[in-house]
Amino acid sequence: MLFRSYRGYDVVDLAEQSTFNEVAYMILKGELPRQDELDAWVGGLKGMRDLPPALCEVLERIPADPHILAANHLGMLDVPFGYGMVGSPTLAGWAAEKYEYHLIFGPILRAGGAIFIQRGEVDRTALDAAVSWLKQGNSFGMSPEGTRSSNGALGRGKSGIAYLAAEANVPIVPAAITGTETLLRSYLRLRRPTFRLRVGEPFTLPPLIATLLNVLTVLPRPTEVVPIRSEEHTSELQSQF
Repeated sequence: MLFRSYRGYDVVDLAEQSTFNEVAYMILKGELPRQDELDAWVGGLKGMRDLPPALCEVLERIPADPHILAANHLGMLDVPFGYGMVGSPTLAGWAAEKYEYHLIFGPILRAGGAIFIQRGEVDRTALDAAVSWLKQGNSFGMSPEGTRSSNGALGRGKSGIAYLAAEANVPIVPAAITGTETLLRSYLRLRRPTFRLRVGEPFTLPPLIATLLNVLTVLPRPTEVVPIRSEEHTSELQSQF
């Protein structure tokens, strides 16, 4: 067998008896470490694996259980930069039906598990698909406004998010995204962009409010119904943005 040994050690023995850290030490230092050398080496590696405090805070606030991640919508880059930072195979979201067969965005959105929705009307198929996704133990990301902001300000929310939270019985995690509207412009000018993602404390809808929202959502034009929330939850959500 070619290259049966490395630095005097049998590669089969290394594979069967040595750990990754021991081999990494040997590649850099030229020999396998003693136990005290290995402990110091591993300790040094752990010290370099710390995540930034701000990122740790964001990740700690996102529940492991199913939830709705609700963020403002500034532009197309919200998804890769915003949801991408906290995303996982269990996180899906809605996308406008006009992108379903788009040559570029269509395949990307389908690969990301997007649920295409008819905007401007009550799309029961998309609503049911989102509820089903949440009840299967997954999470869902969405913008309460239902569309991109035209002026960078937080728009008026619609009832879709409250309907999903009530139907699937999951908490809402408020989030705020800033900077994505200028990312592309900054890159084109060879400037370092500034992007921020802030995540608030999860909250759940009170049972009575959840029941009222379920009733209101079946009205002829539920997209024009303003979600009913207690004053406490309203101020809590607004404070996160």
